[in-house]
Amino acid sequence: MLTYANVHAGSKVLLIETCAGLLLGAVLERLGSASLGGSVIQFFHGTSPPRPEINPMAASAYDKQVSSVSLLDVVPLLTGQLILEDQSVNKLSTPIEVHGVKENDSLSHVVDATDIDLPCKVVTTEANQIAGNESDPKSHDTDEAVICARRAVRLARKRVGYEQLIGPNAVPADALIIATRFHPVDLTLLLMQFLPVGKPVVVYAQFLQPLVDLYNAIKQRGGVTHLRLTDSWFRTLQVLPNRTHPEVSMLASGGYLLTAYTVEPRPNSKQLLASGLISSTRPDNPQ
Repeated sequence: MLTYANVHAGSKVLLIETCAGLLLGAVLERLGSASLGGSVIQFFHGTSPPRPEINPMAASAYDKQVSSVSLLDVVPLLTGQLILEDQSVNKLSTPIEVHGVKENDSLSHVVDATDIDLPCKVVTTEANQIAGNESDPKSHDTDEAVICARRAVRLARKRVGYEQLIGPNAVPADALIIATRFHPVDLTLLLMQFLPVGKPVVVYAQFLQPLVDLYNAIKQRGGVTHLRLTDSWFRTLQVLPNRTHPEVSMLASGGYLLTAYTVEPRPNSKQLLASGLISSTRPDNPQ
């Protein structure tokens, strides 16, 4: 997968995986140190980014080279429904204050439907009620500061991921790698819009049928060349004295790969929704 995607030192990779960080660690190893300029934008399912189990050498590069973007925000980003603070008319009702410094003075944030538009005191009270603990007056200020600090860091990290993906100074991505247990059609067609022309797309699936669906969808979409669906043949051997041979009962395939390179034309989200190729949002929603 790394060879097909041409992952090398200093490249920028769009990645979505559900392999417990195995693929992410391999990509970070290929990218080299942060001084070379390589980076990874990791898309994740759910509302909070995962911290994968990666080897200690790659763990030191995780905070410097990996930015996380929720898949729930991809369609709003592509359709313009999710915009940065300086262009948005909606802001948090109360500025976040951490160690005496207001969030408006030190940290920018992104406003979207998943952020809690509540003062820190309300968030702290609800957290204490959920935990079933009465708030100690002596520790009230400390608890509020901790919750506000975590919230500010989360919003700042979200903004970093968005700016590296679609910001005015964002570096174009060099490859898209997908290895997930979820159906890959919607994911691939949406994330391909972040790739410039001439970049590789690599999708792995354990079973053939999801990639057949993706192959047909990409053929209908157009805008790719060298579209191929291959079987990574896998064979286990029994190694014993005078009895070395392939195992009698084994899984013949180690998975399937779909590879392609992007070319013109590049359909946008509205065109994909209108054609029925993706169903992440309803076509009649305001774009």
